[in-house]
Amino acid sequence: MQVKETAFLQKTAFVIGVVFACLIVIQHRYVFMCYDDYGYASLTYGWTENTAGMDYNFKSVLHFLRWHYLNHGGRILYFFFEIIMFKTGGTALIQIVQAVIIIMISILSGKIVAASIKCEEWQSVSLCLVMYGTLCLRSVRDSVYWYTASVIYVWPLLPMLGCIWLTILMRRKETLLRRCLAVFLAFMAAFSQEQTSVLMIVLITMLILSVCLEQREKNEKIHIPGYLIFMEISAAMGGAITILAPGNFVRAETCDDYYSKNFLIRSVENAGKIVNCNIGYWNWVFVLIMTIIFGTAAAIYFKSRKIAVLMCVFAGYYVLERLLPWRMQTSVLLFGVAVRFVWALCFFGILCVYYYKRKNYVLLSLLIAGICSQGAMIVSPSILTRCHTVMEFALHLMLAGCIISIGNEVLIGQDKRKMKGYFICVGLLCLYAFCNFCSIISGYKRNDEMNQINHKRLTEAAQGLREGQNIEEIELYKLYDDRYATNMPYQEGFEYSEWWMKNYYELPAEVRFVWRERRGID
Repeated sequence: MQVKETAFLQKTAFVIGVVFACLIVIQHRYVFMCYDDYGYASLTYGWTENTAGMDYNFKSVLHFLRWHYLNHGGRILYFFFEIIMFKTGGTALIQIVQAVIIIMISILSGKIVAASIKCEEWQSVSLCLVMYGTLCLRSVRDSVYWYTASVIYVWPLLPMLGCIWLTILMRRKETLLRRCLAVFLAFMAAFSQEQTSVLMIVLITMLILSVCLEQREKNEKIHIPGYLIFMEISAAMGGAITILAPGNFVRAETCDDYYSKNFLIRSVENAGKIVNCNIGYWNWVFVLIMTIIFGTAAAIYFKSRKIAVLMCVFAGYYVLERLLPWRMQTSVLLFGVAVRFVWALCFFGILCVYYYKRKNYVLLSLLIAGICSQGAMIVSPSILTRCHTVMEFALHLMLAGCIISIGNEVLIGQDKRKMKGYFICVGLLCLYAFCNFCSIISGYKRNDEMNQINHKRLTEAAQGLREGQNIEEIELYKLYDDRYATNMPYQEGFEYSEWWMKNYYELPAEVRFVWRERRGID
């Protein structure tokens, strides 16, 4: 490729990356608190000892987290960060912090991809930002834009990726600072949430095995670097603190219906739920994107028509399934789960061989660790949409790497028709991600009008009560579109979350919330 063309592509990729980074910041501007965000922010999520609303001290935070660890679960480190954010800066602060974290996750992802497949960072970073734009509404609503879920499912990805990046740097030059930081980040990532704990432990184990494999291939004496051993110990400690928390066993006692079933039956049911959680009907566009990109990359590398045919068969099925008028019938849904299970076996198997043959052990380790993080859910009594978040972010690295690898093969061939087709396909992916991003932004932006009105009324009511006014009820507005929020208090079954809101705004329990329909102010 000519120098001018390379410079043009570099500038284009840079502009695309900046656009998507700006969209991340803009989108978070309209993501408000919801559901148990209020409970954690006011230290009233299951805990009754805080009666001061938001006027609590650091000691109270520690007491709450101690109670949480003993009675509810071990995910206390990142809940601590969330509580401090809401306490010191409210929604405005956590909006900025999370936007920065997600942008840094994309940048680190791009750096890891670039180091793994030997490409320019501007390519991979931009593609990782684009891949974030492919997250569908249900994914972002139930994980990323629900802050209490995001701090334990998304935020730990930053130390996890930082840990991987440091191991890559230490292959080039090992320093005391890098060793210490890698060990610390391994602990920070593992001491977060059970799936991430499993991912980190398996990831570092695979990195250790990859070092041994590389040494064996070179007929060198097997020697495991000390920093990897300490990273493994650190991750195991963080994971043990999280997984073995007394609160996890307390919560397990409330799931008698689940544990009363035969283990084999539970496992089969959960296997179907895990498949649907990661590559279900609701996520069909992302599954289609993975099918095409992974299939094309593998077919080109292995020069295999069978893989290409397999890719076309699965891609055609997902499109046809979407068009079927009877697609929501139980028999079709069950068949779809079976197809996706076969898809996972085929494509993740092919991808593992693909990375092994290319000696790309970093991405291979991450892929296997990501699969294990999902497999660990086989024993969980509750499998929700947000459980797929860790795996999907990991897959963004694979997808970015495969896109670049396909591009390199096309450019080497110097076939102008293939090159034109490649750039059109990448352009369409960017366009879809951009449109998807803007669609989600518009939904949250529209709801933000209601959130701001409600926030103002609740704040003014709290101030009025402090001044001695008699306020018995507060009129609030329902959102324009409930799809762009998680579990609102006016929805059936979630009325109890008003208690958390009242504590957050320091309102007495006697005050009634009267929720008006949206059309009342249209």
